[in-house]
Amino acid sequence: SSASQPIRNDAHPDRSGGLRFASGVDEIFDQVWVKVQRRIGNTNHHEEDDVKEAGIEHRNIQSIVVTSWADDEGTSTVSLGLAGRAGNTLPGRICLVDADFLERGLTKAGSLAGQKGLADLLQQNASLDEVIVEGKGSPFAFLPAGNVSDPSVLSNDARLQEVIRSLEDRYRYVFYDVSSLKRGVEAYRWGRYIVNTILVVRAGTTRRQTIRHAVDQIQLHGMDLLGTILNERVDVIPNWLYPYI
Repeated sequence: SSASQPIRNDAHPDRSGGLRFASGVDEIFDQVWVKVQRRIGNTNHHEEDDVKEAGIEHRNIQSIVVTSWADDEGTSTVSLGLAGRAGNTLPGRICLVDADFLERGLTKAGSLAGQKGLADLLQQNASLDEVIVEGKGSPFAFLPAGNVSDPSVLSNDARLQEVIRSLEDRYRYVFYDVSSLKRGVEAYRWGRYIVNTILVVRAGTTRRQTIRHAVDQIQLHGMDLLGTILNERVDVIPNWLYPYI
């Protein structure tokens, strides 16, 4: 499954102090989110059959990893857009998580560098209520990257799962902006427990063989690819036709 609607250069976080998009971009993510929801619905249906046979309790998709093969593909833009549209179109609460401890793109965009966040939660230096940012008028809650004082604690898989479950207990959907797959194991660690993954590809810069390798690695690590989003694609047909594709 892939989202064919192009996402243009103006779809970037507003670095003047808020997590917002330029005018006109919301409509694009409306259409992308509809396609993601369709894929989620199909995946949930198949998962229900699988878990019934396995005799385990089924849990609908709530958490989604947004990643890419290399840096600067646009994962922060996409995760921000999806969280915003989900928050505006669905009942229940939505959370956006900056889980990229190196780049911290969303945290910087929200002018929240230095504030407690996900890393502090993983290190048990703060509670969930202390680190969640509930912006006035925002369609979603935001969990910034936080401060890493003990890197070894971040690799505690049991604690990672506890944090994922605590966020799922509170929110309808949780979107995780994680590091690139090429950079190391961190994205795969989130993907191992969240499973549901969206791959972001920047048009004109990522080779087809690289995309195929990224998809292979996602599947190899047991992650379920919900779809691939092509970022900054150039229009080749009239914009009004995209909703019908």
